[in-house]
Amino acid sequence: MTATSNPRIGSGLDDLLEADGALARAQTVAAKRVRAWQADQSASSQFAFADDSVLKLPVVFESDEDGWVLASCPTLPGCHSQGRTRDEALANIREAAEGYLASKRTLSHSTCAVSSFELVEVRT
Repeated sequence: MTATSNPRIGSGLDDLLEADGALARAQTVAAKRVRAWQADQSASSQFAFADDSVLKLPVVFESDEDGWVLASCPTLPGCHSQGRTRDEALANIREAAEGYLASKRTLSHSTCAVSSFELVEVRT
């Protein structure tokens, strides 16, 4: 195949993703990762023990296509929940985080995983 007969030559990644029908999905994933990164960055200042038994953790909220509110705690990998309302999702993620931490203590693991993020510049 010659360069002149290949329609992809000279096109950008956005063009390729759009042609494959994956651009919107890629943008959604990227936005979620940025929000998780931002939450993790803010966690360095917000992630603190209020007293001997209370830990402050950042929570990210999103709405799904069915109207449910999804809640995630980025400092506790895999800790997610949902609710019909934001208040219900908050109560559920609080319960999920408490269970997560209790499980980690029982299994003698460190309480919170360390995440590594790098800031990448992208064209919008």
